[in-house]
Amino acid sequence: MNMERNYFIYKMLINGLKFVTLYVKMITPEHYIEQNKEVFAGELDDETVMMHIQTGKYYGLDDIGSRIWKMAEEKIQVKEIIAQLTDEFDVDKQQCEKDVIELLNDMKSNDLIQIE
Repeated sequence: MNMERNYFIYKMLINGLKFVTLYVKMITPEHYIEQNKEVFAGELDDETVMMHIQTGKYYGLDDIGSRIWKMAEEKIQVKEIIAQLTDEFDVDKQQCEKDVIELLNDMKSNDLIQIE
């Protein structure tokens, strides 16, 4: 198995001394996602502002990210999100899939969503 193909690779500087490499499994269109219930979210204009209750970190999503967040209120398959977005917006399916998966992987790495 090619690790770089199936996993995001994060390199972190620990205490300014050394790098640690973490492998985080990438989300695919076949996965199901759902909002992490430990994240408090509210809408501000067309954006979503979120705070992770356990970490105290704040996050923000633009209008498209906010739409994805709203769809993830209940468990949903990633390919359903992609299909809905390509129906709603003028976007190429391949580009949409790439962008959605990139956002979801970022959200997962920040413990904003749960996957299965």
